[in-house]
Amino acid sequence: MWERGFVHYYYGTGKGKSTAAMGLAIRTLGHGGRVYIGQFIKTMSYGDVLFLEQHTKREECTVELYGSMYGGTGCLIDHAASPLDVQAAEQGLVRAIEQMCSGQYDLVIWDEVSMAVGLGLLKIEALIDAIKKRPNECELVLTGRQYCEELLPYCQLVTNFAEVKHYYHEGVLSRTGIEH
Repeated sequence: MWERGFVHYYYGTGKGKSTAAMGLAIRTLGHGGRVYIGQFIKTMSYGDVLFLEQHTKREECTVELYGSMYGGTGCLIDHAASPLDVQAAEQGLVRAIEQMCSGQYDLVIWDEVSMAVGLGLLKIEALIDAIKKRPNECELVLTGRQYCEELLPYCQLVTNFAEVKHYYHEGVLSRTGIEH
């Protein structure tokens, strides 16, 4: 689709990192590109992913949730990572590399991958090695709250999503169709 792809890194405490990546997926699909989305932490399909699954063909857009694929618990909000979670993330990274290097996709999104590093599910060195395997024509997007300074030399676009104010602090919980 393009001669040269770049590596994007969307991180920070603010809302919208995964949403921005999904918007890029929709834009790529709109121009006839193919998209792969690998989710490292999430175990359920969020609204944007559900939309992509319902409105695209599998060969156009593939979404995989590594936690549930490989026996991990996935969402680690209420408990610490288990050995199964680490194994699921490691197997997910292997799968993510395979898909990125397959030549089938123009855009590859590794959603919450920096959070997987922050939670101890993946080692930063393994993630850097994975990024180095990116084919030149593949656009790669990394997302997650966790800031990993070690990634900066390997990324050409880095955006910090900073929270200024959020209704979560007033007791409003995650809402279907808005936060997920």
